[in-house]
Amino acid sequence: MDKEDLRKTLSATQTKFELRYRLRTHPSLTLDIPPFQTSGVDCLINLIRHTNAILDKRSSTQREEQNPLLAYAWQAFFPHEVDEESTNHRIAAKKAVLEHLKDRISEALTFKDCCNSGLINKTLWSSDEWLLYECNRSGTSPVEARRRGGVASLIEYDCRLSPHLTLQDAVDRYCTLQQKQIRLILRQPKFVRILYCSHADCPRPFSNLLTLSLPLPDGVTTIDDQVTMVFSLISIVRMRDKIQERDYMRPYDDGGVPLSQIETTTQTPPTRSVSQEGGHSYLLVFVEGPGGEDKFNEFLSILPDTSQVKTEC
Repeated sequence: MDKEDLRKTLSATQTKFELRYRLRTHPSLTLDIPPFQTSGVDCLINLIRHTNAILDKRSSTQREEQNPLLAYAWQAFFPHEVDEESTNHRIAAKKAVLEHLKDRISEALTFKDCCNSGLINKTLWSSDEWLLYECNRSGTSPVEARRRGGVASLIEYDCRLSPHLTLQDAVDRYCTLQQKQIRLILRQPKFVRILYCSHADCPRPFSNLLTLSLPLPDGVTTIDDQVTMVFSLISIVRMRDKIQERDYMRPYDDGGVPLSQIETTTQTPPTRSVSQEGGHSYLLVFVEGPGGEDKFNEFLSILPDTSQVKTEC
């Protein structure tokens, strides 16, 4: 995959800002594979690209050897129209990644399957940037410790039985529960994941899902003596309800502005608002730092169908 690896094809004169632009605006190629078969993987690739654009360092070579999806997420994906040789190379590269994942995750490769898999927990969610809780259990192998840390770092926000539960209350409850686990150590990640299950009749409005706070690890101090870390929303992935459906992703910059991507089938259409009724599951991703809440809009220009969206319950 070196042929189109952005880390190697961009010259020294092309700054990190160009790399950031390409990662954010050039999404994973579908390559004529039906979207319901690859949308889960494509959403994960686009999420990795989105967060890689924020990070100053590049991913671990060792982890990329264990999970080629991490290396594939650095591909150029642009221009879409290339010569036959390049097209065949792109198809072969993506098929190789899909086969690797299917052998280790599932045949369907939904976004949920991928995110909950041992492979992704061991190679992505357990990295320093994503690890909220580190497993420190004696006698546990390093690989298993990484997997357990990745699992423990997913915060659950389930409103199906509690429609008025706030995001911050769910975060506080989760952290209180995890702090009682003597074999888990609180870390200071760059990104935080929230598994959000909305209430069927009274989903939370988008404006209630923009920021959260987490406690700082013991011994960590800030210039202004704060005891919490503030995180702001940078992505929403709507996970499919049925196997034949698609997974969708909506990215935001770290100031809260929706990002536009070039020709992607995984970008969430405006009719699929996070405030839509029916009871749906989402992965919310947050980055450390306050967002510009006055700039936050769920979609770029077209508003959701308000007949299906509630803002108050």
